[in-house]
Amino acid sequence: MPEVQVQISLYKNRCFQCGEPFWWVLWMRAISPEPDNAMQYWPGSIDEDDGVIQHFAMPVVVENPDAVHTAQRLLENLGQKGRARQLVDRPARARGASYNANQCPRCRHVASWHDLDHLVIEAAHENRLFHLGPAPVSLREWMRVIAAQHNVRGF
Repeated sequence: MPEVQVQISLYKNRCFQCGEPFWWVLWMRAISPEPDNAMQYWPGSIDEDDGVIQHFAMPVVVENPDAVHTAQRLLENLGQKGRARQLVDRPARARGASYNANQCPRCRHVASWHDLDHLVIEAAHENRLFHLGPAPVSLREWMRVIAAQHNVRGF
């Protein structure tokens, strides 16, 4: 199975509830070139008119189950088990296609998706990111993560 090298980007900000600073896991990005056979691993059908196919190297925000599980596994493989545990499954109160998976390590608060969206935009503009990796992800898994992306498509 072909692999892709993926980098994870983190951004230091405070918890919206208790004020504790911690590293938010924001997005992942493929940093290796797109393999020639990448589209054969695209899940489902490919319709050029539907506009869902994201560029291979665009950031994928950690905001849905596929991205959360991939980020958890990458963090664990990079020796960041504490940060991997910081990412939680979709809270029962979450509505819509996307959610924030970052949990404050101090008070266990999980901010809203809107807070995550705000931090993604802020981090992209301020360029105060900490990058981990790269680490390998199977091409099949990476294409599934891209397909599940709901948020900002390139920033």
